[in-house]
Amino acid sequence: MLYLVAAKRYVITGCFGIVTESPYSRWARFSSCAIVGEKFDSNPAALGPVSGNHLAAAWVFCSSPEYAAAVFEIDHNLKASNVTLVKVSFGLEHWTKVAAECFPNGLPKPNADDRTQWIFHGDSCQSVLWDKEMMVTVHGPTRFDHSVFQVAVAPPLGFRWSAEFDPEMRLTSEQYTLVEGYAINRNLVDTDGIVCLSPVRGKINVADRWRSLLIRAYGQEWSANTEQRLVAATAQEKQVPNSLEVWLQDPLFAKHCKLFHNRPFIWYIWDGRPDGFHSIDSYHRLAGCSKTGQCTLKWLTYAYLKDWIERRRRAEQREGLAGAYSCLVHALDAQRQLERILEGQLPCDLFVRWKSFCAQPMSWTPDINDGVQLNIRPFMRAELREGGSVGASILRFKPNARWGKDRGQERREPRQRRKFPRFYGFQGGGSIADRTDFVASENSPFDGKRRKDLHSSRAEKEQAREARQAQTTVK
Repeated sequence: MLYLVAAKRYVITGCFGIVTESPYSRWARFSSCAIVGEKFDSNPAALGPVSGNHLAAAWVFCSSPEYAAAVFEIDHNLKASNVTLVKVSFGLEHWTKVAAECFPNGLPKPNADDRTQWIFHGDSCQSVLWDKEMMVTVHGPTRFDHSVFQVAVAPPLGFRWSAEFDPEMRLTSEQYTLVEGYAINRNLVDTDGIVCLSPVRGKINVADRWRSLLIRAYGQEWSANTEQRLVAATAQEKQVPNSLEVWLQDPLFAKHCKLFHNRPFIWYIWDGRPDGFHSIDSYHRLAGCSKTGQCTLKWLTYAYLKDWIERRRRAEQREGLAGAYSCLVHALDAQRQLERILEGQLPCDLFVRWKSFCAQPMSWTPDINDGVQLNIRPFMRAELREGGSVGASILRFKPNARWGKDRGQERREPRQRRKFPRFYGFQGGGSIADRTDFVASENSPFDGKRRKDLHSSRAEKEQAREARQAQTTVK
């Protein structure tokens, strides 16, 4: 009999994880996945055989229904403990034979065509599949599904998938081939991470740029009907976009948010008019370190949008085009909203729950490690006067982001009231006015609630920083 060895926090290369699929299920059900040494939280449990020669047998056993049934016989709780997972024994000879039948060429290295996975290769139309007859991974057929556009939209914005960054990542040879092929798209990258739907500042039309990328990706398989086939694949509820331009303008951002679990890495900013200013921007540039994010937003506000405004003004004053004045008004309003975000005006300010009051960002100086849903709040609070989507503000679509309270409570000793007033009760809390420039009462007890949707003006933050500086100088 062979027992498995469990590690709670760190994992050696070559182990595999058993993750509880549904903690609310009546029966113990598990799903297995390969892990290669990365850190993880306490929900999964890492298991590995005593001998590396038995890894395939252990993998086949733990990914089978027999393992889940054996665990449930020992532990009837909704969520099995780590200790229970290693109490299960199995017949080594039997599972070694099963592993030899399933994987005669050994366990395959990790591979994934799912663009939401860490090991995704980044190619927009190629795939890697498991050949059940040859028992190896092979290059699959060219894809023409709805995910092609979602993957192709990333390279021009400078986005790079993880497999391209890490040459030591454990991947199949087929995956590495696609990763190397993906690198040829770098010459299509916008260094500033900003791509406008209409030609602005002398740049070519964004649809033409993405067409060039797709033609390069498909090679000889590209034909006159390929684009229409890809556009039709994005249809939902029988609503088929007419062209790539229509898909980029309307359903792109909504589908991107849903695909990546409302944590979009591309942001679609517009002025609220279908024929107005539209830009697709890289979140990693907008939230970049060393003031990269602030410079990117300034470049969008005072270069791209300003160029669009000047063109609309000339069209309205000199050429007298119909609707030019309305376009100009909407563009100026969008520029004003972006300026409010840059300056950190209420309610377009940044707020990070775990930072002290004197360490809160003063203006648009985001930290990408704070997460998408915290950094996107100013763009969803900057309300356009006319047009736009309800609740989305200056964004094309409203991501499902909530800033009420985080789960749990602070259980440490009561923090300083001056640095963390949000952990003490304050009046109201229902409207933005109640959550703006809030001051905890001197008699209010420490409640530890993890409030997130709070707002503080730049003046209040400056005053808090000056007080901290003065206290440090005295010491």
